[in-house]
Amino acid sequence: MNHWQKSLINGVLSGAISVTVLLTVADDDGQWGRTDVAGAAGLAAFCSGVVASVAARSPAVEAGLASQF
Repeated sequence: MNHWQKSLINGVLSGAISVTVLLTVADDDGQWGRTDVAGAAGLAAFCSGVVASVAARSPAVEAGLASQF
């Protein structure tokens, strides 16, 4: 499995966990519906998971240079 596949899987898992938790604890009393908020949270968590995974595998991190910044 290559790095991009791992990053996408990380993003999918982050999104799934975020949506599941949000739908479990959210109520439907506000201006926005639960599905609207869950979609936004899922998309944000997916992007965050992918970017975090890619950043963790950057050449600076792997070379030990990230601690110098």
